Amino acid sequence: MVFHAQVKDIDGNVYKTIKIGSQIWMAENLATTRFKNGDYISPIIENNQWSQWHLPAWTFYPYEKGPNPAGKLYNYYVIESPKGICPNGWHVPSDKEWNKLENYLGGRSIAGGKLKEEGSLFWKEKNEVSTLISGWNALPGGSRFHDGTFFGFGMLGSWWTSTEYGNQQAWSRFIYHFDKDITRNASLKTLGFSIRCVKNDDPVM
Repeated sequence: MVFHAQVKDIDGNVYKTIKIGSQIWMAENLATTRFKNGDYISPIIENNQWSQWHLPAWTFYPYEKGPNPAGKLYNYYVIESPKGICPNGWHVPSDKEWNKLENYLGGRSIAGGKLKEEGSLFWKEKNEVSTLISGWNALPGGSRFHDGTFFGFGMLGSWWTSTEYGNQQAWSRFIYHFDKDITRNASLKTLGFSIRCVKNDDPVM
């Protein structure tokens, strides 16, 4: 694994970065509350408000020990906005860029274990085949359903791609505590998932 210079978002949050193959990824989930032009993204806490919100929004999974180490959860409308959620020089990876990461790590059936943080500090005790040889440091930040309920902290990590699937869905990725694979899924844009950014240097496939 090759670590690269840190990158800072508009809120001043600093992220480690890691080179995997020809790609340079953030090694942490995004935690910004603003677009890169400085405009604020709406924080939506109440369940009924989340379920009816079809504009860019962020939320956070309730975490009793302080700031959530897995960052914020965002709906897909954040990614659709032309304002940009990632720092300058970075972008939300496409479905093809996720495919490239997975293929470099040996395929979707085993790549999840190579991306997960080791141990059970955040993951549930049955954190299967977590080797973290990539340095990507996947955390189980959970997700937020369409109705506003939260699910899965400690059991799964969920991430958006920038690639739409029809008008109401977009491709996403899931990593579970009990398995070593990565699940590719078409998810409703109203759901709340984590975001990772990838550097612009690598040609988009």
